[in-house]
Amino acid sequence: MTDYNNQPCAGCGKHFHEGNDIVVCPVCATPQHRECWQAEGHCVNESLHSPDFVWKPRESVQLDDTAESNKKCHICGAENLPDALHCGNCGALLSGESEENSAKEKECRFCGEINPASNRLCSKCGAPLLFENNFFQDNIYMRGVDAPEDEALGSTTVGNAAYFIQNSAKRYIPKFRRIASGGKISFNWAAFLFAPWWFFFRKLYKAGAIILVLMTSITLMTYNYQSQVAEVSQTMAGRFAEIQEQYKDVTDEKLLDEATEKLNAVYTEFVSQVKKPLAVIAAVTFFEHLICGFIANLIYYKRMNQIIDKVKEANAPDEIKKSLIIRAGGVSFISLAAGFFGGELLTSVISYAADLIIRSM
Repeated sequence: MTDYNNQPCAGCGKHFHEGNDIVVCPVCATPQHRECWQAEGHCVNESLHSPDFVWKPRESVQLDDTAESNKKCHICGAENLPDALHCGNCGALLSGESEENSAKEKECRFCGEINPASNRLCSKCGAPLLFENNFFQDNIYMRGVDAPEDEALGSTTVGNAAYFIQNSAKRYIPKFRRIASGGKISFNWAAFLFAPWWFFFRKLYKAGAIILVLMTSITLMTYNYQSQVAEVSQTMAGRFAEIQEQYKDVTDEKLLDEATEKLNAVYTEFVSQVKKPLAVIAAVTFFEHLICGFIANLIYYKRMNQIIDKVKEANAPDEIKKSLIIRAGGVSFISLAAGFFGGELLTSVISYAADLIIRSM
């Protein structure tokens, strides 16, 4: 049986002593005075319940219930040593959270609502109040960006652009600064190599869809060349199979040399027939990707400013606007997958239709 003596109550923070009426949560095993349980109506750590959270007793920790230097956690109420940075019970940040501060009202950093000190969630928007002192105060996406956060970048600022671009801000903001100052359009290697999928990955849905349709349509212009390559490949494969079948049981060295010469002749003929169509197909594909590489950053820059301008018009606190910018920006693997499979489906449908038209002629 667990000995709860000298363990802090998660409700009031006072330590258990012999004879205390203790209630143990059946979900997370958190001990608390019966009056603390009844005051809450449930386990005081109910908001922390998860498969990974289980209350653990402290070992060899002696706290004085009357000591003013002890830190009381503003989340779960447990007392901690004076030099503790995080609560030993729930892990919440204790920096700057003294007994005096924990008794003050809490302002929600998302909607600005003033909440009672006992609230763990905002009573208006439901946002967690765990980080009310520092949350969103520092723009973590500015790390590595060699520009002031308040510098103008088109109709927005470098700081808002960093929230929108997120982890790639260090790479894209210098390019956007050149575009904003009227400099040369920079080249985007990711868009060049992975067009049109890069546009879907960066949530540029409209641009991605337009480029996908254009690239598919342009590719269809080379349909005859593609058909020619396919037919020649099929013919070559058949002739290869015939030669291999003809000489499969041959062991004579001269006959084997003869088979090799025939295979080389078929391969040489194949190369001569597909050289031109493959060159045309490669040139068209390279041109498509080259154009995407040159226009990608400009499209990304303009779309970023459009979205941030719309967010700035919203009647909401600054923290909500930051959240909206972050949500609208970043990347999306789901959109990447949807664009890829949608493109494959579009290509298959158009190719099938073109094949039917050619056969009917």
